[in-house]
Amino acid sequence: MTPSDISWLGFTNAEVTNWAGLDHRTTNWLIVYILDDAGGSTSGARGKALKDVYVGESHNAAAHLRQHLVSPEKKHLRHIRATSRACGC
Repeated sequence: MTPSDISWLGFTNAEVTNWAGLDHRTTNWLIVYILDDAGGSTSGARGKALKDVYVGESHNAAAHLRQHLVSPEKKHLRHIRATSRACGC
């Protein structure tokens, strides 16, 4: 099995921008991400009841997530879980 990296962050422009600056894969690597509406903090989202989940994939996840941030249909979502294949970068 191929190792993966998982990033947990809040569904905010500031967190997406910070995450995008930390890893080149956010703009040129296939990333699968999940947006959810769990209450509480980013780390506290685990185990919380979910009412809505959105799953997406993109080779430019940073740009695609920024598009979701301005989407009225996704304004209620609060967290991002992004996974990518690990690399020796």
